Amino acid sequence: MTEIPAPHFVRTVLVPMARPDTARHMLELATSLVDPQEGRVIALIVSISGENERTAEEIAQSTPIVDEFRAKGHKVDLLAQPANSITRGILDGTREYGAEILILGVHQSERRRVKLGTVVENIVKAATCDVLVYRLGDTPTFDRVIVPLDGSLASMSALNTAVMLAKAHDLPLVPMYIQRDYIYRTDREDHVREVLSELEADHIDKEIIPGYNPAEIILRDLDEDDLLVIGFSQKTDFELQIENDLTNVLLNRAPGPLLLASRMSYGNNWVATVQRHLQRFNPALTQPERNELVWMAQKSSLAGIDYIMGILLSALLASLGLLLNSVAVIIGAMLVAPLLQPLASLATGLVTGLFPITQRSTFALVQGAVLALGISIVTGLLLPVDGATSEMLARGNPTLLDAAVALVSGWIAAYATVRKEIPAALAGVAIAAALMPPLCTTGLALALGNIELALGSALLAATNILFIIVAEYSVFFWLGMRPGRRQPNVWMTRLWLSVIGVMLIIIAGLLVVLGRQALDGSNIASALSEQFPGTEMSDIVFDRSETGVLEVIYTARVARPIPPDQVATAEDNLSVELGEPVALEFVGLPLVRPQSSTRRALLDVLARAFPTARVVEYEVFVVDSVLQIEAVIRTTETITVEDVRLMETQLAEQLGESVDLSLVLQTVLEASTAGGDAPDLEPTSEPTPAPTPGT
Repeated sequence: MTEIPAPHFVRTVLVPMARPDTARHMLELATSLVDPQEGRVIALIVSISGENERTAEEIAQSTPIVDEFRAKGHKVDLLAQPANSITRGILDGTREYGAEILILGVHQSERRRVKLGTVVENIVKAATCDVLVYRLGDTPTFDRVIVPLDGSLASMSALNTAVMLAKAHDLPLVPMYIQRDYIYRTDREDHVREVLSELEADHIDKEIIPGYNPAEIILRDLDEDDLLVIGFSQKTDFELQIENDLTNVLLNRAPGPLLLASRMSYGNNWVATVQRHLQRFNPALTQPERNELVWMAQKSSLAGIDYIMGILLSALLASLGLLLNSVAVIIGAMLVAPLLQPLASLATGLVTGLFPITQRSTFALVQGAVLALGISIVTGLLLPVDGATSEMLARGNPTLLDAAVALVSGWIAAYATVRKEIPAALAGVAIAAALMPPLCTTGLALALGNIELALGSALLAATNILFIIVAEYSVFFWLGMRPGRRQPNVWMTRLWLSVIGVMLIIIAGLLVVLGRQALDGSNIASALSEQFPGTEMSDIVFDRSETGVLEVIYTARVARPIPPDQVATAEDNLSVELGEPVALEFVGLPLVRPQSSTRRALLDVLARAFPTARVVEYEVFVVDSVLQIEAVIRTTETITVEDVRLMETQLAEQLGESVDLSLVLQTVLEASTAGGDAPDLEPTSEPTPAPTPGT
C-alpha cells in the first residue's frame, strides 16, 4: 500500500525567470507554497555560455520584480545558474539549491492550443523534485481553486497542492468527483477526508461530475478567475498523459489559469524520504543529452586517422619515456590518451544496447592496443638498453590498488564526458588512468626478452581497460542511460557483459594473489632489514620448495662482509616470526665509494696537524649515514685523543658530512747517536691495538 503524504508548505521553491513579463504570476504562485517562516523562493536565471548580454538584460528586468516581493515580506533570491543549455541549467539549479518544488510556465497560442515545448517535457522527465506546470491566466490572482478527483495517486497529489493554495489565499476549494473514472480505495478516501479537514467546512464546495463527458461539465462551471489544478505523474510518459481526453481538453480550453501538479515519488516513511534525498544527487540526463552521448559514441567508435595518429605518437612518446626513465615524458604520453575514446564508446554501446557501437569500439580498442604494442617492440629493438628501467619495473607488479585507481578514473572520465561544465577533469583522468605506459612496457619487455615483466605489465593494462569500462558503464546507467524497449541485439549486450564479468573475476583473483605475494615480500624484507642493520636491500626472491620450506634469497649492499653466524641467527628469527621453516641465503654486494676526495682530505688534515706522520693504510665505509674512516698512521710524534677529535671535526667540515675517525698508531722509535751506545731495541715496533672510534 502506497502511503500518500499530507499537504505541507515547503522550504524551497524554484522559479525559472525565462520571461520577465510573466514573472509576477509565477512568483505569486511560488510564495503561496513556501513556508511563511522558513521558506524561500529561488528566482533563477540560466546564464548560457557566450550570452552574457542576454543574461545581464534578464537580471536587470527581473530585479525590480523580485524587489516588489521582498518589500511584501517574502524571501526571494535572484540567482544566476551557468550552464550550456536552459534545460541543464534549470535541472542543476533544482539540485544545487535543494528545491522541493519546481514551477514551469507555459502559454496558450492564439488558437488556444498549449504547446509545452521540448524544454518543459525534458525537465519534467529528468527533474529531481516535484514539478508544477503553470498555464498562466490573464491576472496573477484567482477566486476559487478547483481540483478534479478520480481516486488516482495523481489526483491525490493535485488535491494536496490545491489545499495549500486555498489555505494560503483563504479561498474556497471545489473538489470535483468524476464518477466515470473514479477509483475507490479506503486509504485514499481517508486521505481525502484528512486533507480537506485542513480547511474550514464553509470553504469546501464538493461537486459530483456525472456522465461520459466530464470535461464539458467541468468547463461549464469554470470562469476566468478559477484556478484549475490537475495531477500527473513524473514517472510515466508525460506526453501520453496530457493527451488524455480530460487533461487535454481542460489544458487547452480552461478559461482561467491551470496548474498541472506532480510528485516525484509517493510515500511518507523513512525509505521514501531517503529516496527523495538521494535523488537530488542524481543529475539525470535529458533526452537530448542522451542522444548527444550516443552520437559522440558513434563518432568515437570509428578508428579514424586522428585516432591512429594519436596511438602512434603517444605509444612512441611513452616508449621513449620508459627507456629514458623520464617521468615527465611518460606523463606527456598519458595526456594524449587516445584509448579513452573507444572505452567510453564501448561503455555507451553496452549501456544502451547498441551492439554496432560496441562492436566498432572493441575493434578500435584492439587495433589501438596492437599498434601500440608493435611500436613499443620496434622501439625496444632499435634502441636497446641494458635492462628494464625503474619506470618499467614499476608497472610489472599490479595490485588491487591499481584496479581501484582505474575504477575511480573511469567514474571521473564518464562524468566529465556527460557534464560539459568540467572538461578540465579529463587531463587528470588521462594521467591517473595510464593505459599507454603499461602497454608500451609490455612491448619493451618483449623486446628485452623479459617475459615476467611483459606478463605483469599486460595484466596491468588489461586491469585498467576492464575497470574503466565497468566504471563508465555504471556512471552512464546511474545517469539514466538504458537500452530501448525494442532494441535489437540485447542478447549480445548481455553476452558481452557476462564475458566482462568473468574477466573481471579472473583479473581480480590474479591481483589478489599478486598483492598477497607483494605483502609477504614486504613483511620478509622488513624483518630482514632489522636483522641486518646498516645494509641496504637490493632485491628479495622467495619461493616454496617441494618440501614446504620457504626459500628466501636476500640481496643487499653491505659495507662489510656479513658473518655466517649472523645469517643463521636471522634465519632462525625469521622462521619464528613467520611460523614456518625458512632457508635463508644472504647475498652481499660490497658498497664501494670513491675514496680520492676522502684520501686527499685525510692527508691534508694530517699534514697540517702532524707533518711527519704517514698514512700506511685506511678504509672508508658508511654506517647509518655516517662516514666511518679507519686509518693506520705511522709517526714519531705523540697523538692524543684531543688531536683525533680535532681532525675529525676538520674532516667533517671539509667533506660536508658526518665523520667518525678512528686511528691506529704505529710509533717509530729511533736510536740516538749523539753520544754513548745506542740502546738495545727491536728493529720494528708492534702496532698498538685498534682504538675505539674518535680515539
